[in-house]
Order: sequence, then C-alpha cells, then structure tokens
Amino acid sequence: MKLRHKIEYAITRALLGLCRKLPEPMVYALLRNLVMLTYHLLGSRRKLTLRNLEIVFPKKSEGERKKMAKQSYRNFADSMAFNILMMTDRISNQELLDSIEVEGWENFEAAKKLAGEKGLLIFSAHIGNWELLPQYAALRLEKPLHIISRKTSNPLLEEKIVRPLRERFGVEVFHKKNALMRILKVIKKGEYAGFQIDQKIKPPEGIYLNFFGRKAPTLA
Repeated sequence: MKLRHKIEYAITRALLGLCRKLPEPMVYALLRNLVMLTYHLLGSRRKLTLRNLEIVFPKKSEGERKKMAKQSYRNFADSMAFNILMMTDRISNQELLDSIEVEGWENFEAAKKLAGEKGLLIFSAHIGNWELLPQYAALRLEKPLHIISRKTSNPLLEEKIVRPLRERFGVEVFHKKNALMRILKVIKKGEYAGFQIDQKIKPPEGIYLNFFGRKAPTLA
C-alpha cells in the first residue's frame, strides 16, 4: 500500500468525521470552499475545463467561460456535499427519493413492461450527481441492480468509501475487468445491469463519433 493512498484515505476519513458534526449548510459551504480552492490551485484541471468550454461555446467571451467553469465546480461541490450527507446517514431514503428528478424514467418502465420476466441492460449518461442514479434506481426497483464502474486509483478509498456508497441500497458493483460475462449472467437471471457512459473507450471495444467537430472514442 502506497503512503499516498494512506494519506488520502486519512484525509477523507477526517473530512467525513467533521461533516458528521457540522450543520448541513456548513457542509455545503465547506465543500464549495475546498472545491474552489482546487480550481485555483490545480492549473492543469482549470485549463482543461476552460478549453472544453471553449470548444463547446466558442462564441462566448473568456470571462463568460470562466464564470461557467466556476459554476460547474460549485455544482460538483454541492453533489459531493449531498453524497457525504448520505454516507454519514444524515439523509433518509425518502429524502433521497424526494430530492431526485429523473428524466426518461418512463422509458425504463416501458422497457420493463416489454421485457416481462427477462433481464434488462440499462444505459444512461454520466452527468449531474452520477452516484445518485443507481441509488435512486435501487430504491425503486423490485429486482437486483448491478452497475459497471471503474476502480478508483486508491484501493483504500475504493473498498472503504466508494464501494460502500455505491452498494448502500443493495446495488452490486462490477468493475470493468471481466464484467461482460457477469453482465450476461445477471441478464439471463432476469435481473438488471446498468452503465453510466462517460469513459474513453477506443476501438476495437469502442467506436469514434463526431462530438463538437472532433473525433471522440466512446462505447459502441
């Protein structure tokens, strides 16, 4: 185990412990301040954000794009704050359901009706607070849900923080390696497997699509 992994885990545990005691508004304020600090300190990530916004919004001014970048970081901070409140048992199941609005759920209900007792393979975008969609789905579904994810680079965070969060409501996590065979098994059993697509997947596993005038590798 690398020393860096232990330090990152210790910092995360300390942050979670602090957030257990702080009032909810202070949890949101703390996360916003921490995330905005990274915006100013991590120049490479800030430049990447601004470059991507320039590709998408070429007609906007640099000042407008910087404002959008900062708002994006704030939105991420609010998502992280909500997740921390959930991890520290400060949000009930009903509060979780009430706080989430899902577009397109009727598509899933229609597919479920057509499938009957058969399993389903579910695809969704990796946007917003992406950790909440599997939690929301698991609370609403009557069959087991399995999701495919990429392991975090820190094994301590993966096993003690990230995986417990993702499996909180009975979701089973498959990591990408050897996931295909496991997906086929659960589908044959009549259960559900889901992807939230966002990773670069190059051929032959993926394909290239035109995305804002550029070639982007994605899931086939």
